[in-house]
Amino acid sequence: MKKITQLLIAIIVIALVIGTSYQYGGRLLSGINFTKPVVKLTISTGMNSTTEDLEITNITFEQTQVSKLYRSVDSPVEFPNIEVEGKLNTVASAPITYWASHKRADPTDKYELILTFREPYRPSTGDVLLLIIKMNDFRGKLEYKTTAFYEWK
Repeated sequence: MKKITQLLIAIIVIALVIGTSYQYGGRLLSGINFTKPVVKLTISTGMNSTTEDLEITNITFEQTQVSKLYRSVDSPVEFPNIEVEGKLNTVASAPITYWASHKRADPTDKYELILTFREPYRPSTGDVLLLIIKMNDFRGKLEYKTTAFYEWK
């Protein structure tokens, strides 16, 4: 009988600990931020109808969050590619994002690139991001370059 009583007391204590941590753990963890901001770009490319040159036809921006565990390093190079790097307010400033690239397979395709910010920078409302977008050929020679602007909301 003594063993059963001890077992019931242990079960009750464990249930109280689990219930308390469930009840108050969410409040504690909600104050800690486990995400980081990113800009997700979808870049559409195509051929210019008059000169037959490669060009960017459309860029869409999505401001989102990823886990802090998301890889934040410069992308490896695989030519031909499309690459993006972000700067704050002026082209002459230091990069605030890691360099993102994607291998190009077809001149008329869509590419998704995720720009993560370098530590300790965190974008705030009203920041103007200058996104330098380059497309290189299979030798790494610059084929096309443009600049896009995005205001952080």
